[in-house]
Amino acid sequence: MPAFTFEKISPSREHARSAQPQPKPQSASPQRRDNVIQVLGRFVIARVREDRASLDQHSSN
Repeated sequence: MPAFTFEKISPSREHARSAQPQPKPQSASPQRRDNVIQVLGRFVIARVREDRASLDQHSSN
């Protein structure tokens, strides 16, 4: 026997009407997408530099 149960609560009528499918938003603009890719690229470059520095420290010991 379960230790607890969940009671199913139906949404209010107002909420049910507003829950109808909304049109999909337009995809991100190409400029915004380019900016996101550029920021992610900078994180990758920083991580690679960090990894190389830690490898150099371990190999010199």
